[in-house]
Amino acid sequence: MTPEEYRLKCLAKEMPIFPLDLEKLSSFSLKPQTIDFLKIGLPKHLAPYISFKTGYKPSNSIETLNRIYDIHDEFEKYVVIGADGSGNPIAINTANDDSVEWLDHEDYFAGTYFNASIEAMLQFFLIYEDFLETIRKENGEDAAINSNFTDEQFMDMKNKMLFVDAKAVHEPGFWKEELEMELANREYYSSHD
Repeated sequence: MTPEEYRLKCLAKEMPIFPLDLEKLSSFSLKPQTIDFLKIGLPKHLAPYISFKTGYKPSNSIETLNRIYDIHDEFEKYVVIGADGSGNPIAINTANDDSVEWLDHEDYFAGTYFNASIEAMLQFFLIYEDFLETIRKENGEDAAINSNFTDEQFMDMKNKMLFVDAKAVHEPGFWKEELEMELANREYYSSHD
């Protein structure tokens, strides 16, 4: 997926994205391809409970982890682009080929795998959005809330994710936990009907 294909997919989904400041992006040690995606923009919020830095104000602008939290320079390699619903930062690791990591704020920002790149991460969110849209359309408006999906619908999403970034599905980290939680929630809701 190219940055332009990403932009067009967001437009088709009527998903507003907010371009990040090129001058600010250039101040980090990011790869050109990473910058190309970020200058197209990020949505403010995405399922599952993710918010992204989308503004020019310092409080909502991307920044290195060490500057945000005033901690050791060893964390300068992390460019924070967002957070999960619990406040754990989502960051690009410039020391690891611009991979995306999920940082545990309760464990001194221990990092776990999120995606291989910003491109893979954005593709995963689009795949997940497609999954939610499909189950709402086919299984009812509350399907996403009640984890009402078939094995086929789940496997379709998972297979698309595997094609993009198999490590994110198999290794401990954000997406592996999210997929396991979806199945656990489905089991819970189906046994409490």
